[in-house]
Amino acid sequence: MSIPIIFTHTKNSLYLQLALLQAKKSCKENICLIGDSSNDASFVKHYNISDYDHSDLCLDFEKNYKHFSPNPYGYEFFCYKRWFVALDFLQKNNLSECFCADSDVLIYDDLNSLKVFFDNKNGSGRDFSVIRFTGEFAGPQCCYFTREALERYCNFILTMYRDEFPKLKTIYDGFKSKGYECGLSDMVLLAEFCKANPGKYMDFDYSTDRDFCFDENFGISYGFECGRKGKKLLMKNGIPFVKRLDSEKSVKFFMLHFQGDNKLFMNKNCPLSFFEKLESPYYLKLLVKTIVKVFCKKILSFAPKGFQSFVKNAVKGR
Repeated sequence: MSIPIIFTHTKNSLYLQLALLQAKKSCKENICLIGDSSNDASFVKHYNISDYDHSDLCLDFEKNYKHFSPNPYGYEFFCYKRWFVALDFLQKNNLSECFCADSDVLIYDDLNSLKVFFDNKNGSGRDFSVIRFTGEFAGPQCCYFTREALERYCNFILTMYRDEFPKLKTIYDGFKSKGYECGLSDMVLLAEFCKANPGKYMDFDYSTDRDFCFDENFGISYGFECGRKGKKLLMKNGIPFVKRLDSEKSVKFFMLHFQGDNKLFMNKNCPLSFFEKLESPYYLKLLVKTIVKVFCKKILSFAPKGFQSFVKNAVKGR
């Protein structure tokens, strides 16, 4: 049976639909969206998040979560909550493993082919993966977890916030002293989890030992050829390759992460045909909505700042 690819996302967006369509194209089956009524689509397996966000572990974390982030509370909390939701999903559906992917990720090749890296028959002992573990951060954009490892990670997050928060506060204060414009996030907790589990994880960042890698951020070079609109891609049979700056070698990317404003580049870098994209019943409507939104934002940028503030406040209902 293929490994489930889990996306957790409430509300609907063009980038979510592109992520789902591309994942289905690459991984064929078992694409799971844990969402809500606004993004229910028949071309993937859709589940209601309300069936998976009330576990004792999740509710305990919600009681103990402390917000130390420049991002809005709801955004940052959901980034943590999705791991508890995914764990409850695995437990209730008796699943032993999964990939968890951000909803702004395009997957270009079958993730099931990577199972060999986690096959304990070869004695590796690895039971989860990250993207670019730096010591302070570890990328969670597209990660493999066994159910046991995901349970360890969720309990680790809870323990750190409930029982060992002074350690997290020290990390946060260290970020501030270094001038980092960031706070506590699941990227920080995942890095701490890697430190607590040496030899148990696989880092799919670029390595000379492999002929492929995963992307932490499409808009940042990290040693690859990059232009004003992100990494410079060479598509081969629908799979992106990017040239290394240190060797001129073209490296295959299993996935790309279109963080923040880079989401606007997802449609262009999604190699599906127009008719393949129409498999999503939301695609056309969301495409038009996105184009109008970008156009209006562009027009507004030429207006006086006072008028810009007026419009923004009006949209927010102030």
